[in-house]
Amino acid sequence: MTEPAKPSRLSKTIFVAIARFVAAASGLLIAVVLSKTLPTELEYATYRQTLLTFQFVAPLLGLGLTTAALFFLPREPRRAGTIVLEMVLLLFLAGGLFAAVMLLGGAQWVAYRFNNPNLETTLTWFSCYAIFALPVTLVGPVLVSREESLWVAGHSGAIGLLKIICVVGPVLLISKNSLLAVQGIMVWAILAFLGSLFVFWLKLPKLTSGPSAESLKRICGYGIPLSIATVIATINRNVDKILVSDILSPEEAAVFMNGAIEIPFIGIVVGSVTSILAAEFSAKFEKGQVNEIMIVWQNAVKKTAAILLPIGAFLYAFAEPTMIVLFDERYIASSEPFQIYLYLLPLRVFQGGLFLQMAGKTRLLLAFSIIVTIFNAVLTYLLVPPIGMNGAAYATVLSVGLIGFPLGVGMTQYALGIKIHEWIPYRVIFSFLLISVGLFLFLKFVLGYFDLSPIWNLGLAGAAVPVLSWTMLRWCGINLFPRKLRE
Repeated sequence: MTEPAKPSRLSKTIFVAIARFVAAASGLLIAVVLSKTLPTELEYATYRQTLLTFQFVAPLLGLGLTTAALFFLPREPRRAGTIVLEMVLLLFLAGGLFAAVMLLGGAQWVAYRFNNPNLETTLTWFSCYAIFALPVTLVGPVLVSREESLWVAGHSGAIGLLKIICVVGPVLLISKNSLLAVQGIMVWAILAFLGSLFVFWLKLPKLTSGPSAESLKRICGYGIPLSIATVIATINRNVDKILVSDILSPEEAAVFMNGAIEIPFIGIVVGSVTSILAAEFSAKFEKGQVNEIMIVWQNAVKKTAAILLPIGAFLYAFAEPTMIVLFDERYIASSEPFQIYLYLLPLRVFQGGLFLQMAGKTRLLLAFSIIVTIFNAVLTYLLVPPIGMNGAAYATVLSVGLIGFPLGVGMTQYALGIKIHEWIPYRVIFSFLLISVGLFLFLKFVLGYFDLSPIWNLGLAGAAVPVLSWTMLRWCGINLFPRKLRE
């Protein structure tokens, strides 16, 4: 009797991409509805800043366990149930720490620093969110490691729809205020946690043993340096929002945070590719199959660039109508930081940190994150007062482009002995970038002669995105959907 065929790398990536799309789209849809529904910028800023407080420390509270799951579970499939139980217990403890800090004065301190008294109430309600939300983050990596990509999409779709109902529903039907939205997301976290426990029970093998101190030590030894590196990277991504909230008014912070977003499709593509390859590369690194990894990686980078760069060029050229359609004409100024952050998009396709993670070089990754974050924080603090909110965006771009990217390339080459041309097809990426930017700036020039509404501008220009992506893929000799999905 033959074994059933394993799902191909492409099919797994597609299912994980669907899951990430639903998760990202639900968050963006909630932000769009609340920005249009809540009566003032202050109410909207209160909701966004409440979530930002958790997002700022979530990687540290998560202890690097989402990545650790992709590292340990493929190597120890028989102990999968026990490993996940140990991770859930660790996340419970981390979530309890967040709750204690918020209830014992943290909420008041954040409200004071952000010049927003409303945060004291919303953060008190929000304090127990981490206890329930953190274990939910394990579901995706666990299912990916178990070759259950279809379940990843299904689970993400269910909790994404549930989040929209819990957060947006009460605001639309009961009262238009930020506190009700925060209470709704607390209800969602509890329900999502219960659903995640059911998925673990259904898809993981029975426990072979209870949690052990040795296993917990191994998990923490791998995950904590990665967690610290991730939280520092998150500080690097959010230091702009934190300092803008600290220096400028809540209303200005709301405008900035709408512009300082990543359109879901970008994170979906990069994150899905990284998630699938992480589980595969972990086993290959252990066997020393570096050359095989590089072949797979270069192909993945070309596909990613062919999809992302046309999207980025389109959004850059049509940033103002994008902000108007997504949010409101009140937030048209959000288009300026939105455009500035898009300068980082070409660097998003590389994800060199993946190699350091899968090779177990988490301490090297930690050093990288610290250096880039310090540079970004100092530059942001210097540029925001004289330039305003756009200074924070420029600081992030400069810190990543001038320090982060060269340093990341150097560390990867030093640690793994990989030449830059072996893992970055830079000529192909540069060609894709020039073609994409040229095409969409030309379309903006042409459409400027017509008095079209923002949605018509986006629709007509956006139709060129899939055509250009498909052309680029074929130019590289890559068929995104071959007859046999297995690569």
